[in-house]
Amino acid sequence: MPDLTILHAVIQTTSDTDREAVLDALNEHRLATDPWASDPDLLATVRTGRVYGTRTTTDTGELLAAALLKTTCDTAFVITQFPTDATNGLYIAHTPQEGTHRAQCNADGIPVVPIDPHPRDESAQPAAGLHPHIRSFLDLSTLHLDTATRDALNSIEGVLAYRLEHGWLMYAPESAGERARVYGWPEELLPIVQLARAHNCAYILFDADADVTGQLPVFDD
Repeated sequence: MPDLTILHAVIQTTSDTDREAVLDALNEHRLATDPWASDPDLLATVRTGRVYGTRTTTDTGELLAAALLKTTCDTAFVITQFPTDATNGLYIAHTPQEGTHRAQCNADGIPVVPIDPHPRDESAQPAAGLHPHIRSFLDLSTLHLDTATRDALNSIEGVLAYRLEHGWLMYAPESAGERARVYGWPEELLPIVQLARAHNCAYILFDADADVTGQLPVFDD
């Protein structure tokens, strides 16, 4: 019997054009609002920011990602396939602007190896002596997020973020200024991304135990 593992998928943003294809992909792989349901009902609609899940075989994460990438154009998503005793976990994040990011993840769904910011080309051969692509993150207190932002960062349009036990892992896009304007980001978010990019960080780790910085506003609980 093949190993079964929990798979989570979050549709961060989508469009009316993509919505039916997203729904078909989730239903094809039997994702539901309750990942433990043995025979879940088909989803009738898709809500951005909601966690959909299922208990499934270890290849389903890649299959679901492939289906979404093939049939949608405007959809951003995060797929997390949690590890088993025999297999590594899988983290896949995609935005139309930045492409597809893949990494292994641990039992908490946290990426544990550098994320490749480019779609895989299985036919390409690595150049001799090529160094791995390493990306840095800005370690920042969650107090730099307003309470409303802190509670629902992954539901903000144009934001790619994954909830962790004590905070968030957020991608810091180079196009943050345009996204903030188009999607109406909370006012504290753009300066945070700009600070990350100023220090050559591609990600921001918001952690409840991290230090605050005097370069950004602080929002008390």
